[in-house]
Amino acid sequence: GGRARARAARGPRVRRLSLAGPQEMTLYVTSACDAACSFCRRELAGVEGSGTMRPEFVRRVLARFPSVKGVCVCGFGEPLLVPWLGEIVQACREAGAFVGLITNGSHLLERLDEVASWELGPHGYISVSINATTAAGHQDVFHFKHPCWDAVLEGVRELRRRGRPVYGSFVVSKANLGELPAMVALASDLDLAVCHLHGLLPHQSPRDPYFLENLLREGDEEVEAAFAAARALPGAQRCAFPTLLPRRGEVRSDCQSPFMYVGVGVHEPSPAHGHYEDEDAWHNAHFARYREELSSGKPSETCAACFGSVRG
Repeated sequence: GGRARARAARGPRVRRLSLAGPQEMTLYVTSACDAACSFCRRELAGVEGSGTMRPEFVRRVLARFPSVKGVCVCGFGEPLLVPWLGEIVQACREAGAFVGLITNGSHLLERLDEVASWELGPHGYISVSINATTAAGHQDVFHFKHPCWDAVLEGVRELRRRGRPVYGSFVVSKANLGELPAMVALASDLDLAVCHLHGLLPHQSPRDPYFLENLLREGDEEVEAAFAAARALPGAQRCAFPTLLPRRGEVRSDCQSPFMYVGVGVHEPSPAHGHYEDEDAWHNAHFARYREELSSGKPSETCAACFGSVRG
Protein backbone atom coordinates (compact mmCIF):
# COMPACT_ATOMS: atom_id res chain seq x y z
CA GLY A 1 0.00 0.00 0.00
CA GLY A 2 0.90 3.67 0.21
CA ARG A 3 2.70 3.35 3.55
CA ALA A 4 4.86 0.50 2.27
CA ARG A 5 5.84 2.51 -0.83
CA ALA A 6 6.65 5.54 1.33
CA ARG A 7 8.88 3.42 3.58
CA ALA A 8 10.62 1.91 0.55
CA ALA A 9 11.30 5.37 -0.88
CA ARG A 10 12.55 6.61 2.48
CA GLY A 11 15.07 3.78 2.87
CA PRO A 12 17.80 5.06 0.51
CA ARG A 13 17.48 8.60 1.87
CA VAL A 14 17.85 7.37 5.45
CA ARG A 15 20.92 5.35 4.48
CA ARG A 16 22.50 8.41 2.85
CA LEU A 17 21.77 10.49 5.93
CA SER A 18 23.41 7.84 8.12
CA LEU A 19 26.79 8.55 6.51
CA ALA A 20 26.84 11.93 8.24
CA GLY A 21 25.91 10.57 11.65
CA PRO A 22 22.82 9.79 13.71
CA GLN A 23 19.77 12.01 13.35
CA GLU A 24 18.31 11.12 16.74
CA MET A 25 19.71 10.01 20.06
CA THR A 26 18.27 8.08 22.98
CA LEU A 27 19.69 8.94 26.39
CA TYR A 28 19.20 6.26 29.03
CA VAL A 29 19.75 8.81 31.77
CA THR A 30 19.42 6.62 34.86
CA SER A 31 19.24 3.03 36.01
CA ALA A 32 17.18 4.00 39.08
CA CYS A 33 13.48 3.17 38.95
CA ASP A 34 10.56 3.18 41.34
CA ALA A 35 8.58 0.61 39.33
CA ALA A 36 8.96 -3.09 38.51
CA CYS A 37 7.03 -3.67 35.27
CA SER A 38 6.89 -7.34 34.31
CA PHE A 39 7.46 -6.63 30.59
CA CYS A 40 10.41 -4.24 31.09
CA ARG A 41 13.95 -5.19 30.18
CA ARG A 42 15.26 -4.35 33.65
CA GLU A 43 12.98 -7.01 35.14
CA LEU A 44 13.43 -9.60 32.38
CA ALA A 45 17.11 -9.33 31.51
CA GLY A 46 18.60 -6.67 33.76
CA VAL A 47 20.37 -3.49 32.66
CA GLU A 48 24.01 -2.96 31.90
CA GLY A 49 25.76 -0.89 34.54
CA SER A 50 24.25 1.61 36.92
CA GLY A 51 24.31 5.28 37.67
CA THR A 52 22.87 8.58 36.51
CA MET A 53 23.98 10.92 33.72
CA ARG A 54 25.22 14.41 34.46
CA PRO A 55 24.56 17.42 32.19
CA GLU A 56 28.26 17.81 31.35
CA PHE A 57 28.35 14.21 30.06
CA VAL A 58 25.33 14.91 27.84
CA ARG A 59 27.07 17.98 26.42
CA ARG A 60 30.16 15.89 25.55
CA VAL A 61 28.08 13.22 23.84
CA LEU A 62 26.08 15.73 21.79
CA ALA A 63 29.29 17.48 20.76
CA ARG A 64 30.55 14.10 19.56
CA PHE A 65 27.44 13.66 17.37
CA PRO A 66 26.58 17.14 16.00
CA SER A 67 24.22 15.63 13.40
CA VAL A 68 21.63 14.81 16.11
CA LYS A 69 18.39 16.75 15.67
CA GLY A 70 16.28 15.13 18.39
CA VAL A 71 16.90 13.48 21.76
CA CYS A 72 14.64 10.99 23.54
CA VAL A 73 15.30 11.14 27.28
CA CYS A 74 14.25 7.88 28.85
CA GLY A 75 15.96 4.91 30.43
CA PHE A 76 15.39 1.48 31.81
CA GLY A 77 14.83 3.64 34.86
CA GLU A 78 12.65 6.66 35.66
CA PRO A 79 14.03 9.99 34.33
CA LEU A 80 12.07 12.15 36.79
CA LEU A 81 14.13 10.60 39.60
CA VAL A 82 17.08 12.59 38.22
CA PRO A 83 17.22 15.87 40.21
CA TRP A 84 19.08 17.76 37.44
CA LEU A 85 16.93 16.48 34.57
CA GLY A 86 16.03 20.06 33.63
CA GLU A 87 19.72 20.79 33.08
CA ILE A 88 19.95 17.76 30.77
CA VAL A 89 16.96 19.05 28.80
CA GLN A 90 18.63 22.45 28.55
CA ALA A 91 21.90 20.87 27.36
CA CYS A 92 20.02 19.13 24.55
CA ARG A 93 18.29 22.34 23.50
CA GLU A 94 21.58 24.25 23.56
CA ALA A 95 22.90 21.67 21.09
CA GLY A 96 19.96 22.42 18.79
CA ALA A 97 18.05 19.20 19.43
CA PHE A 98 14.38 18.91 20.33
CA VAL A 99 13.61 16.79 23.40
CA GLY A 100 11.15 14.01 24.07
CA LEU A 101 10.74 12.74 27.63
CA ILE A 102 9.37 9.28 28.45
CA THR A 103 8.23 8.87 32.06
CA ASN A 104 6.00 6.62 34.14
CA GLY A 105 4.52 9.81 35.58
CA SER A 106 4.90 8.83 39.23
CA HIS A 107 6.76 12.08 40.04
CA LEU A 108 5.07 14.26 37.45
CA LEU A 109 2.71 16.03 39.80
CA GLU A 110 5.38 16.90 42.38
CA ARG A 111 7.66 18.35 39.65
CA LEU A 112 4.82 19.79 37.60
CA ASP A 113 5.83 23.48 37.56
CA GLU A 114 9.40 22.58 36.59
CA VAL A 115 8.41 20.12 33.84
CA ALA A 116 5.78 22.51 32.47
CA SER A 117 8.44 25.22 32.17
CA TRP A 118 10.83 23.16 30.03
CA GLU A 119 11.25 24.40 26.45
CA LEU A 120 11.36 21.13 24.50
CA GLY A 121 11.64 22.44 20.95
CA PRO A 122 9.34 22.34 17.92
CA HIS A 123 8.85 18.56 17.94
CA GLY A 124 9.25 18.05 21.68
CA TYR A 125 6.89 16.00 23.82
CA ILE A 126 6.30 14.45 27.22
CA SER A 127 5.14 10.84 26.94
CA VAL A 128 3.61 9.14 29.96
CA SER A 129 3.62 5.34 30.07
CA ILE A 130 0.12 4.69 31.42
CA ASN A 131 -0.19 0.96 30.67
CA ALA A 132 -3.48 0.48 32.53
CA THR A 133 -7.07 1.68 32.64
CA THR A 134 -7.81 1.33 36.38
CA ALA A 135 -6.00 2.02 39.64
CA ALA A 136 -5.79 -1.68 40.45
CA GLY A 137 -4.50 -2.51 36.98
CA HIS A 138 -1.92 0.27 37.20
CA GLN A 139 -0.54 -1.13 40.44
CA ASP A 140 -0.53 -4.67 39.01
CA VAL A 141 1.62 -3.46 36.10
CA PHE A 142 4.03 -1.11 37.87
CA HIS A 143 4.24 -2.51 41.41
CA PHE A 144 4.95 0.91 42.91
CA LYS A 145 5.85 1.02 46.57
CA HIS A 146 3.32 3.83 46.85
CA PRO A 147 0.39 3.50 44.41
CA CYS A 148 0.03 6.68 42.36
CA TRP A 149 -2.70 6.21 39.71
CA ASP A 150 -4.63 9.35 40.64
CA ALA A 151 -1.45 11.45 40.83
CA VAL A 152 -0.28 10.27 37.40
CA LEU A 153 -3.60 11.14 35.76
CA GLU A 154 -3.81 14.51 37.50
CA GLY A 155 -0.27 15.33 36.36
CA VAL A 156 -1.21 14.54 32.77
CA ARG A 157 -4.41 16.58 32.96
CA GLU A 158 -2.66 19.58 34.46
CA LEU A 159 0.07 19.57 31.83
CA ARG A 160 -2.58 19.46 29.12
CA ARG A 161 -4.42 22.35 30.80
CA ARG A 162 -1.18 24.29 30.52
CA GLY A 163 -0.98 23.49 26.83
CA ARG A 164 1.97 21.13 27.01
CA PRO A 165 2.42 18.38 24.33
CA VAL A 166 1.57 15.28 26.37
CA TYR A 167 1.50 11.85 24.79
CA GLY A 168 0.48 8.61 26.43
CA SER A 169 1.33 4.99 25.81
CA PHE A 170 0.00 1.55 26.60
CA VAL A 171 1.68 -1.81 26.10
CA VAL A 172 -0.86 -4.04 24.37
CA SER A 173 -0.70 -7.84 24.25
CA LYS A 174 -3.15 -10.67 23.81
CA ALA A 175 -3.47 -10.70 27.59
CA ASN A 176 -5.12 -7.24 27.69
CA LEU A 177 -6.86 -6.98 24.30
CA GLY A 178 -10.16 -6.63 26.14
CA GLU A 179 -8.99 -3.30 27.57
CA LEU A 180 -8.58 -1.64 24.17
CA PRO A 181 -11.91 0.25 24.36
CA ALA A 182 -11.01 1.54 27.83
CA MET A 183 -7.55 2.61 26.59
CA VAL A 184 -9.10 4.62 23.75
CA ALA A 185 -11.65 6.17 26.12
CA LEU A 186 -8.96 7.12 28.66
CA ALA A 187 -6.81 8.70 25.94
CA SER A 188 -9.77 10.90 25.03
CA ASP A 189 -10.61 11.69 28.65
CA LEU A 190 -7.02 12.81 29.26
CA ASP A 191 -7.00 14.82 26.00
CA LEU A 192 -3.70 13.21 24.99
CA ALA A 193 -2.10 14.79 21.96
CA VAL A 194 -1.17 11.29 20.77
CA CYS A 195 -1.72 7.88 22.32
CA HIS A 196 0.76 5.17 21.30
CA LEU A 197 -0.36 1.56 21.60
CA HIS A 198 2.72 -0.67 21.53
CA GLY A 199 3.20 -4.41 21.31
CA LEU A 200 5.55 -6.38 23.52
CA LEU A 201 9.30 -6.34 22.86
CA PRO A 202 11.52 -9.45 23.11
CA HIS A 203 13.61 -8.10 25.99
CA GLN A 204 14.32 -11.51 27.51
CA SER A 205 14.30 -13.69 24.41
CA PRO A 206 12.32 -13.95 21.16
CA ARG A 207 11.62 -17.53 22.27
CA ASP A 208 10.29 -16.60 25.71
CA PRO A 209 7.01 -18.53 26.17
CA TYR A 210 5.10 -15.54 27.62
CA PHE A 211 6.25 -13.31 24.75
CA LEU A 212 5.27 -15.86 22.11
CA GLU A 213 1.90 -16.45 23.74
CA ASN A 214 1.00 -12.76 23.96
CA LEU A 215 2.58 -11.02 20.96
CA LEU A 216 0.40 -9.49 18.25
CA ARG A 217 0.56 -11.12 14.81
CA GLU A 218 -1.08 -10.62 11.46
CA GLY A 219 -3.62 -13.30 10.68
CA ASP A 220 -4.67 -13.72 14.31
CA GLU A 221 -8.44 -13.29 14.03
CA GLU A 222 -8.86 -12.31 17.69
CA VAL A 223 -6.20 -9.61 17.43
CA GLU A 224 -7.37 -8.21 14.10
CA ALA A 225 -11.01 -8.11 15.21
CA ALA A 226 -10.11 -6.31 18.45
CA PHE A 227 -8.17 -3.60 16.60
CA ALA A 228 -10.81 -3.20 13.91
CA ALA A 229 -13.41 -2.58 16.62
CA ALA A 230 -11.13 -0.20 18.53
CA ARG A 231 -10.37 1.88 15.42
CA ALA A 232 -14.10 2.50 15.01
CA LEU A 233 -14.48 3.94 18.53
CA PRO A 234 -14.96 7.68 19.19
CA GLY A 235 -11.58 9.27 19.85
CA ALA A 236 -9.60 6.50 18.16
CA GLN A 237 -8.10 8.99 15.71
CA ARG A 238 -5.68 10.18 18.40
CA CYS A 239 -4.35 6.63 18.84
CA ALA A 240 -1.41 5.12 16.96
CA PHE A 241 -2.28 1.43 16.82
CA PRO A 242 0.33 -1.34 17.17
CA THR A 243 2.28 -2.70 14.27
CA LEU A 244 1.52 -6.41 14.01
CA LEU A 245 4.34 -8.88 13.48
CA PRO A 246 4.15 -11.01 10.33
CA ARG A 247 2.52 -14.40 10.42
CA ARG A 248 4.59 -17.11 12.07
CA GLY A 249 7.39 -18.21 9.74
CA GLU A 250 7.41 -14.94 7.75
CA VAL A 251 10.18 -12.37 8.13
CA ARG A 252 10.03 -8.71 7.09
CA SER A 253 12.45 -5.96 7.96
CA ASP A 254 12.18 -2.24 7.35
CA CYS A 255 14.01 -1.09 10.47
CA GLN A 256 15.76 2.28 10.14
CA SER A 257 17.17 2.27 13.67
CA PRO A 258 20.89 1.68 12.96
CA PHE A 259 20.77 4.23 10.15
CA MET A 260 19.17 7.01 12.23
CA TYR A 261 19.51 6.45 15.98
CA VAL A 262 22.25 6.08 18.54
CA GLY A 263 21.62 5.07 22.14
CA VAL A 264 23.84 6.23 24.98
CA GLY A 265 23.67 4.66 28.42
CA VAL A 266 25.21 5.36 31.80
CA HIS A 267 27.40 2.22 31.82
CA GLU A 268 31.09 1.90 31.08
CA PRO A 269 32.33 1.26 27.51
CA SER A 270 30.59 -1.82 26.15
CA PRO A 271 32.71 -4.46 24.38
CA ALA A 272 29.58 -5.44 22.40
CA HIS A 273 28.34 -2.01 21.32
CA GLY A 274 31.28 0.37 21.56
CA HIS A 275 31.65 3.76 23.23
CA TYR A 276 30.86 7.31 22.19
CA GLU A 277 34.54 8.26 22.45
CA ASP A 278 35.62 5.57 19.95
CA GLU A 279 37.37 7.05 16.93
CA ASP A 280 34.49 6.21 14.58
CA ALA A 281 31.71 5.23 16.95
CA TRP A 282 28.91 5.65 14.41
CA HIS A 283 30.58 3.21 12.01
CA ASN A 284 31.97 0.71 14.50
CA ALA A 285 31.70 -3.08 14.18
CA HIS A 286 28.38 -3.21 16.06
CA PHE A 287 26.63 -0.73 13.76
CA ALA A 288 28.22 -2.26 10.65
CA ARG A 289 26.95 -5.75 11.52
CA TYR A 290 23.54 -4.42 12.51
CA ARG A 291 23.14 -2.48 9.24
CA GLU A 292 24.33 -5.41 7.15
CA GLU A 293 21.80 -7.77 8.73
CA LEU A 294 18.92 -5.40 8.11
CA SER A 295 19.99 -4.32 4.63
CA SER A 296 20.27 -7.95 3.54
CA GLY A 297 16.72 -8.70 4.68
CA LYS A 298 18.05 -11.24 7.18
CA PRO A 299 17.55 -9.67 10.62
CA SER A 300 18.59 -11.51 13.73
CA GLU A 301 15.97 -13.57 15.52
CA THR A 302 15.54 -10.83 18.12
CA CYS A 303 15.19 -8.08 15.49
CA ALA A 304 12.66 -10.13 13.56
CA ALA A 305 10.52 -10.35 16.71
CA CYS A 306 10.54 -6.56 17.24
CA PHE A 307 7.61 -4.50 15.93
CA GLY A 308 10.08 -1.73 15.05
CA SER A 309 11.70 -4.01 12.49
CA VAL A 310 8.38 -4.28 10.65
CA ARG A 311 7.22 -0.68 11.12
CA GLY A 312 10.47 0.97 10.08
